[in-house]
Amino acid sequence: MIPSVVKACSVKINGSDKVIGVAEFPLPDITFKEEEINVLGLGPIKETITSMPEAMSTTMKFLGVDKTALKLKAGKGINLVLAAAIQTLDENDNSAEIGLFVNVKGTIKSHKLGTIGPNGKLEPEIEINLSYFKLEIDGTVLYEIDQKNEILVLDGEDLRAGINAIIG
Repeated sequence: MIPSVVKACSVKINGSDKVIGVAEFPLPDITFKEEEINVLGLGPIKETITSMPEAMSTTMKFLGVDKTALKLKAGKGINLVLAAAIQTLDENDNSAEIGLFVNVKGTIKSHKLGTIGPNGKLEPEIEINLSYFKLEIDGTVLYEIDQKNEILVLDGEDLRAGINAIIG
């Protein structure tokens, strides 16, 4: 099943306050730290450290001004939950709806209020440094990265299970 069209979605702050007018909710880029290893006679090799994701961030863009969004201040902790109904095709190529859920936690880095001009759109943005990201589609957790609690699940596989078993 490949999600294709967002039919409806909502974003809630700290589990209760619904945010109105969210234009975009980009998912964070997931990259991993690298270490360059110099091998005698062969030159450097870059080794990806698959248990250490880089810092994550996202920028939420709004259409217009929402009072709930304006309450968000730089340095303040935030927990956002996006719930979306996605139209897709089932195994028989029939239209079907599935759930997509995103949960992010972190601190607000910046709050851009947008630009006011004639016949223009007011598009404020909030940039968030993330310490937690979880993506669930149709009941399956695809990604869960919790940098404070050393949780790293990618495509349903716990990449820190072996390390956590060794170090306790």
